[in-house]
Amino acid sequence: MVFLIKEENLKVLIVDDDKDFSCQLKEKIEESEIFCDICHSRDDAMVAVQRNLYDLVVLDIQLDSSDANNHDGISLLEFIRLSNMLQPVIMLSGNNSLDTRVRCFDKGCDDFIEKPFLIRELLAIIKRQIEKSLHYRASSDMLSLPGAPLRYLGAFVDFSTMTISRGDLSISGRSKLVSLFSLLIRNQGCVLPREILFSLVWGSKEYDENSLNVHICQLRNILEDNPRRPKHLKTVRGVGYILEKV
Repeated sequence: MVFLIKEENLKVLIVDDDKDFSCQLKEKIEESEIFCDICHSRDDAMVAVQRNLYDLVVLDIQLDSSDANNHDGISLLEFIRLSNMLQPVIMLSGNNSLDTRVRCFDKGCDDFIEKPFLIRELLAIIKRQIEKSLHYRASSDMLSLPGAPLRYLGAFVDFSTMTISRGDLSISGRSKLVSLFSLLIRNQGCVLPREILFSLVWGSKEYDENSLNVHICQLRNILEDNPRRPKHLKTVRGVGYILEKV
């Protein structure tokens, strides 16, 4: 498994009450030079995620195989999301019903795979989710660093004055707007989910759709000749936004 974004010491947490399965999974993942920890219960996993910063969590929804109604994995997912909105979580389940999948995604999982599965499929999902996470992390790091002015088509971002301008149009003193625009510029051609944008720019896991929409409208007023029919900063319905690559 080769990563497009390189980072050493990648670390994954496997949470599954099946000891043989989790050990086999650990062995396969570590063949890709990713270190793995294993927890067999929700309580042990809660301690582990508090003590360690994992790049990804592989989590079984049912952590007590003797109880078909046990969904400790869901409560652990909720616990993880209280402190970390960006940590990728892949849910495993022997129940592939629509209700189960929807519940997992509603609680904040990033992907879902039904047991039994091919290890190549899970490794591909792990690769994609870690790459996406590292990509957003790198974008977040860039936001915290002072940089040279950025340009996008005729628009200009001046970090020294926190100003975005295009021709006779300009907005000054709006740090969140500048951060949002710089993030979009640095990720041209990539679809950025609304929750990720808000978390990176506002630094909060409490997503405020209205605030983000207002800032997107302000950017379109500067970028677009016709803000009502945007050609550059586009909405991806049900997901987020994309700034067309130039």
